[in-house]
Amino acid sequence: MLRLAEVNAWYGLHHILYDISLELNPGEILALLGRNGAGKTTTLRTIMGLVDRREGAIELDGQSLLGLRASAVSRRGIAYVPEYRGIFSDLSVRENLAIAAWREGGWTIEQVLELFPAVKELLDRKGRQLSGGEQQMLAIGRALLSAPRYMLLDEPSQGLAPIIVDKVMDTLHHLRGRDLGILLVEQNAEVALDSADRVCIIEQGGIVFQGTPLELRDRPGILSTYLSVG
Repeated sequence: MLRLAEVNAWYGLHHILYDISLELNPGEILALLGRNGAGKTTTLRTIMGLVDRREGAIELDGQSLLGLRASAVSRRGIAYVPEYRGIFSDLSVRENLAIAAWREGGWTIEQVLELFPAVKELLDRKGRQLSGGEQQMLAIGRALLSAPRYMLLDEPSQGLAPIIVDKVMDTLHHLRGRDLGILLVEQNAEVALDSADRVCIIEQGGIVFQGTPLELRDRPGILSTYLSVG
């Protein structure tokens, strides 16, 4: 289990997260929703150790992640796919994958290409030549090569055509079936509610709702207040 309990985080002197508590189980998709600037991305960066200061409890299977650098957090079994995807634009798809294939006992490049057949046709193409959807598939595939038990995904549907969004979400469901826990930050509330097992809403750095998608849909006032969805 990935567990956050009363987590606070700062960028410099700016206090961004306030007493965040949530849990992510293996084989589960947990959607973290909220307006722009609510603290969604900061939550992911805090888990990875990429903020200036963090306090509280951040644990992976009972072991604390506080004080660890992002590289060490990754080695513990957490992969992070940022909003900007982090593709090396001057390297080929093949080279992007090869750089990430450092950990034994997990996914292989061949398995990633089986999961994303479209990427297999692009192995010699430069990162800068890929479409947004192709970059997103490559970014997820690269993350899988680190053999994660949990994946943090920041806005995977952003800028993608609806048919590509459907493919990405189908992939996440497949990964969930392989016991991968996924913390999904998503601006598109409908996409998230259709995909997630549970939902958290964050507002001004604090959690204001936790429950199932059905429970959230049954409370339209919360959708309207915090997500501007009527």
